[in-house]
Amino acid sequence: MQVATAVDAALLRAAAPDHVVLATGGRFVGASLFPDAAPGLVLSSQQALAGEVGTRVLIYDTVGANEGALVAEALAKRGKRVTFVTSCETVMPWGGALHRAEVLPILHKRTEQIVTSATVGDIDGTHVIVVRSDGDTLAEVDVDTVVAVCPPSPVTDLAPALEDLGIVYRVVGDALAPRGATHAFKEGHEAALAI
Repeated sequence: MQVATAVDAALLRAAAPDHVVLATGGRFVGASLFPDAAPGLVLSSQQALAGEVGTRVLIYDTVGANEGALVAEALAKRGKRVTFVTSCETVMPWGGALHRAEVLPILHKRTEQIVTSATVGDIDGTHVIVVRSDGDTLAEVDVDTVVAVCPPSPVTDLAPALEDLGIVYRVVGDALAPRGATHAFKEGHEAALAI
């Protein structure tokens, strides 16, 4: 077994595996959703937590799990002025019951604003317009950073090489369809059992 190894067609050819479980995950696409945003304005959760963000941060959560709310909490603890926007009817409906009970009061204390059942209608430079699904404007916010918590695009770049080499493979996890880690574990386990 090798870890932290970039896999390409040459490595596949040399290793000549009988089966491959393609668990290559997903690629952040959040910045491409907002072509009129200022360069570098839209970040992933990982980028926002690992790097520098401005003082005024908008978290845009279209997933509804723990990630968006926990990133909002972490950035607010760093002294950032956080606006939390979610397309869901409530904050983190797909998070665990205990997380929902604990995190929502924390977000109400630490964030500047929470907007539910909303979408980012437009970003012009650093100006964000938050709208309802019918297009009515709910908020307009000038920000230094937008953290886009959105489903990734499946990464299946190796599939053509696997097909060309005639290697049997099975796609699992976010490489198949963006969902939670539990799905990836289950699919990876099932793929291993099928070999």
